Amino acid sequence: MNLLEEPWLPVRLADGSRTWITPTALADPALVAFDADRPDFNGALAQFAIGLLQTTAPAETNTEWRGLFRSPPDAATLEQWFAPLRTAFDLDGDGPRFMQDLTLRPDEGAVNDIGALLIETPGEQTLKNNADHFVKRGQADAVCPHCVATALLTLQINAPSGGAGHRTGLRGGGPLTTLVACQPPRSLWHDLWLNVRERGAFLDHSGDRSLTEPHQTFPWLADIATLQKEKGELAPIQVHPAHVFWAMPRRIRLDFEQAQPGICPLCGRESDRLVRQYVTKNYGLNYKGAWDHPLSPYYQDKDEWRAIHPQPGGIGYRYWLGWVLGAATESNKAMRRARVVSHVLASGRGVLEGQLRLWAFGYDMNNNMKARCWYEASLPLYGLNECDVDAQRRVEEAVSQWLAAADEAADALVNAVKNAWFPIGLSKDWSPEKKKKFKADIVAQFWANTEADFYRQLRDLITLARVDGDIDYRAFAQTWLARLQQVTVDLFDTQFVGAGAIERQNPRRAAEAYRQLQRNLDGKKIRMALGLPVADKTRPANTAHREGRMSNDLQKNPRLAAALRGWWSGLDDDRAARAELRRAHDITAVSLTPAYQRAYRRLRDAGWDVEGASPLNDRLAAVIGLLAHVKVDGEQPPAQAMSRDDSGGGRPPVSPLRFQRLLEAPDLDALFVGLRRALPLIEHQISITALAHDVVYWGDKVKKAWAYAYVWPAKKAD
Repeated sequence: MNLLEEPWLPVRLADGSRTWITPTALADPALVAFDADRPDFNGALAQFAIGLLQTTAPAETNTEWRGLFRSPPDAATLEQWFAPLRTAFDLDGDGPRFMQDLTLRPDEGAVNDIGALLIETPGEQTLKNNADHFVKRGQADAVCPHCVATALLTLQINAPSGGAGHRTGLRGGGPLTTLVACQPPRSLWHDLWLNVRERGAFLDHSGDRSLTEPHQTFPWLADIATLQKEKGELAPIQVHPAHVFWAMPRRIRLDFEQAQPGICPLCGRESDRLVRQYVTKNYGLNYKGAWDHPLSPYYQDKDEWRAIHPQPGGIGYRYWLGWVLGAATESNKAMRRARVVSHVLASGRGVLEGQLRLWAFGYDMNNNMKARCWYEASLPLYGLNECDVDAQRRVEEAVSQWLAAADEAADALVNAVKNAWFPIGLSKDWSPEKKKKFKADIVAQFWANTEADFYRQLRDLITLARVDGDIDYRAFAQTWLARLQQVTVDLFDTQFVGAGAIERQNPRRAAEAYRQLQRNLDGKKIRMALGLPVADKTRPANTAHREGRMSNDLQKNPRLAAALRGWWSGLDDDRAARAELRRAHDITAVSLTPAYQRAYRRLRDAGWDVEGASPLNDRLAAVIGLLAHVKVDGEQPPAQAMSRDDSGGGRPPVSPLRFQRLLEAPDLDALFVGLRRALPLIEHQISITALAHDVVYWGDKVKKAWAYAYVWPAKKAD
């Protein structure tokens, strides 16, 4: 069985169905993603495909790289790329085998059940003590060759310590992997190719490109003694740069002699030879030195750079800054993002179409190298790849402040909860483990409850940075501070203290903890973290609020944008208000509804600086009336949404004639009616802040912008 010729890769098609392909089909536009039954398998298969492409693709320049992104190669081209490597990808047979020790014989090592290839499988000591309570033994007694190949690959990539001489992976046990992907998804090829660099840049980065012997890339093609002395070490300079994708820390040899027919418990398919066991031996390749894997971010530990590993608590926005921009986020440790992330974000404006995301995944391992959890998440990049270097630096500076303030708020919440529930003397005597656990539970809830607000604000910030717009960083900071204050107090009241049994509480202690929390949330530390002036306690609170007013731009003013989104989101729980606004047939009718008046006062409190019967308030009424008909806050502004051709039939949802009538609307009421009729045609999906901005500032400038942004369909030939 050869892995370059066998259809062993499980993939999902655009219609949601699953099939199995050979590597030569990776560029098929119908493929969406890998579709194994285990998430760690999908992560390993993505790295396999990226490594295969990086090892073989002849893209020498950025121009060639862009060409292959826009026009994927066909199967014949990929077959030509992969053909020289065929002998390295045999899974069975008497000679070299994929990721298996060439010289290991059945009588030389320990015989393990095949299920031991799975990282979470209980170890020997766990089984001896009958302690496999949550992950049971015997889950995979016999596995098909396709799943065995994937399990072997997954183990070699993530290899945790397995006892004396059983080596960890090249990046340590259970490394974090961060891959760039398209958002929304385009095809499997596009997601893979984003993580492949130009050949020259890759080969010059690490390792020795002159070491072209096959075993210096694929270590299973020779005795490991040719690469490493007995119980020695292996440094990057001793191998080819592509070795990073094909590292083999574990000495393993699959036993196909004992195979038997049956149903594979991992994929559910029938196979004529399920593999039941393998032989393993310690003292494999010992990866030491300045290894730098292009798919992982790193942090500096004294004089060494170490791959980052997932930690308890999961993957959230607190890691966005370090993993995306390589900025230090904790303990002032220097960080650098994965090389592939740097490659994509440095590609320049207009190179990649659409927005991107970061797919981050990996095992959280405890101190004993046991898998606690598998984590994976998507972190949005929005249009960061469209920002130049200076704009990315400004985003980094702003987000650094937001995260520093979030850390301060989280610490304030932890201290407040602790002081509300426990006497100070008692909490001081806690063990380090208890303190860590107590803090982790509270902080995890805090980060989860502020994540949506962070990403909404980040989207607005990157949108402005991408178009070189004027950015009021102080207004962003004030909006973020207000949200941190609200979430933190709500958690104290409803989750950790206020929700507790009253008979167990100490009211005086809880009240004092609450007052101190309020002081900390508007104190010197958190305000300085955000670059805001320290509040003057001698002035009325409303004074500072009034001084923070910006323009009446419902898109660029983050406080107004947040208030507008908050009001619109609340309509899901206030159906009466939504119905009231939908019944209003014109702008005057909207402005006379109690629902609009409540929205108006909410926005005025957030900084809308217009009083009474101003014409600008009529425009605001139009906005509020239209948003009652919007169901989804989309990414696209009005003109793009109205010309978005999802069917591919060349017919935009809002016809050119109807769109032209909107541009020629004689007054605001006509525009209001026209837009209200257009919303069902675009499935009630549009960027609410972009719609609000364009209605408030409707005029020749906005009309011209719409005319340029609308994708006018080509006229049919006579």
